Amino acid sequence: MSISRSLYNVFLFFLLCAYMPKILVQRFSSGKYRKSLPFKLGFKFPDFSKVKTTSIWIHAGSVGETKAAIAFAKIAKESLPNTSIVFSTTTETGLDEVKRSMPFLDEVFYLPFDFSWILRKYFKKLKPNLLVLVESDLWPNLLNIAKQNSAKTLLINGKLSEKSFKRHMLLKGLSSMLFRDIDMCCIQNEEYMDRFLKIGVGEKKLKICGNLKFDTPRKSSSKLDLKKFKAKLGILPQHKVITIGSTHHNEESMLLQAVGPLLQQDHNLKVILVPRHPERFLDVEKYLQEHHREYLKYTSGQAATGYEKILLIDAMGMLNQCYEISDIAIVAGSYVNIGGHNLLEPIEYGVPVLFGPYVHAQKELAKLVMDAEVGHKKELSALSDAIRSYLYSENSKELHTAKCELFLAHCRGSSKKCWLEAEKLLRSIN
Repeated sequence: MSISRSLYNVFLFFLLCAYMPKILVQRFSSGKYRKSLPFKLGFKFPDFSKVKTTSIWIHAGSVGETKAAIAFAKIAKESLPNTSIVFSTTTETGLDEVKRSMPFLDEVFYLPFDFSWILRKYFKKLKPNLLVLVESDLWPNLLNIAKQNSAKTLLINGKLSEKSFKRHMLLKGLSSMLFRDIDMCCIQNEEYMDRFLKIGVGEKKLKICGNLKFDTPRKSSSKLDLKKFKAKLGILPQHKVITIGSTHHNEESMLLQAVGPLLQQDHNLKVILVPRHPERFLDVEKYLQEHHREYLKYTSGQAATGYEKILLIDAMGMLNQCYEISDIAIVAGSYVNIGGHNLLEPIEYGVPVLFGPYVHAQKELAKLVMDAEVGHKKELSALSDAIRSYLYSENSKELHTAKCELFLAHCRGSSKKCWLEAEKLLRSIN
């Protein structure tokens, strides 16, 4: 075992010890990690009895990466119907998304902590021919044990943010160990390609394949389902809807204050508020109560009166449906230093998208969106005017929908390019 790997294992052990009290507190107070922790620690294992002798293991960190991998996973299953496609994720919300969006998979499970003794048991049971990692959720022991078990390894939708790039430059020994065990990297764009080269990844291992998020299948609801959804929220034909999606701590107060003047001026305007994490639902509701906001909670079971200005979605998997009935969307995680979330989700429905200054995790996507004029970066102070210009301009909705369709059509195709690289690796197996 190399010095770098030994140091990594020691670091990982002490890191887990340091974080375990916080993990346990959250597990018992909010229910977070309740389902996943026994699997992450190796106390429980998934049932792999139905997995065939030939398999492909895809791993994505959380919800965003999981959604990005949907089209790739579908191509894999359609191309190799006699091969088991299994999918792991790090978070509980990610696993819920996998089950919702990819029912064709042969097995879904939580990725355990990156300890060799746990991972060896997974590889012994699965025996994957190919391990596919999505974006930047890379784990040294996972990759190394994959190579020990003669599995090919592929990174898809590869990205390296400026922050991650600086970290890799400081820890070149660990980076070298990490990428030595990856056979091929499908990178999103030239900027990321340049960063991968600078941290020492060989040019032969790199190929620009675009952004998988453009290939994510749009979830379209039936007219009847949308009618029922609107009725439950008390949304009538004369109402205009702003969806504020994927909010984090403090963003609800900031964004509701920013759109407050519009809510007071237009009695037909409603805001759908969708917190990013389920453990925050109660905190957001408490904020609305303390500030005497007129709101309706989605799971309350109460009938809408029609006078509620704010509609709190306290259930997972509803965000796309909210965007689908919206006139404009604000993608949060961008008004606090989180880095932003998927800007394409509202664009898929032809909905104008606004976002804040903190989009470093979506930098390339934000630039594409702004260049195509299907979305705009706005400071809090400018949000109200930007919303007003979209909501009250004649024919703006039809023109914007057409612009969104052209933009998406131009950017699609990454999943097929990534699958071609996967096929090359599979053919190279003796």
